[in-house]
Amino acid sequence: MNREAVRYVDKHGNVLPSYDHLKVAMLLDLLGVRYSVKTRGEQVVLETDNGAVLPGMLGAEPLDRMAKVIEISDSSLNFDYAHFLPDSPKCSVLHGHSSRVTVEVAGYPVDDMVVEFGEAKRIVKGVLNELDHKLIVCGRYVEKLRGGRVKVRFVGKDGEYELIIPENSTYIIDGESTVENISSHIAGRIAERIRRNNILYVKVRMSEGFGKAASSHTWAME
Repeated sequence: MNREAVRYVDKHGNVLPSYDHLKVAMLLDLLGVRYSVKTRGEQVVLETDNGAVLPGMLGAEPLDRMAKVIEISDSSLNFDYAHFLPDSPKCSVLHGHSSRVTVEVAGYPVDDMVVEFGEAKRIVKGVLNELDHKLIVCGRYVEKLRGGRVKVRFVGKDGEYELIIPENSTYIIDGESTVENISSHIAGRIAERIRRNNILYVKVRMSEGFGKAASSHTWAME
């Protein structure tokens, strides 16, 4: 077959210059990451909505001999937390969960490793320790008070709740404290700490009781 006649087309109809580009595009689609195809100089790249530019290392050798995924899964990777979801019929009262996480880190091996397992596990544990035994709450419900205290106020199923608690017993995130948002926050925090040029993404699967879990990822490579 004449290789010059081969056309690599992603599912969105974009013509790509190589099979390696197509595999990256397929990975992005699998992860639900939106991207656009752009030309930078003589190089065709895939640019994600958050500004990540891929593939920065294509052309050196086939991608399937480069990109690898490691999994960090251990019974110690757990944390307990309290939260509330004002708009949920069942979860609008203050309540708690015990959660476990499994983490995937994908990237290009350096010295035959994506990242050293011990280092990755320490980072994951450090992030989870920040959330452990905290009230995880959306910032719009929190008002800072004097003396290291905060007021948490929301309207739930049975009426208005108002809590005055130590500031260091709360953990504030941007959105509602759903398992989807918490797992996304954890993935982002791990990516911030583990960030290096060879890392592609961090994926977190977080359980919330029996038979309930959510997975989120953060694209780490720029």
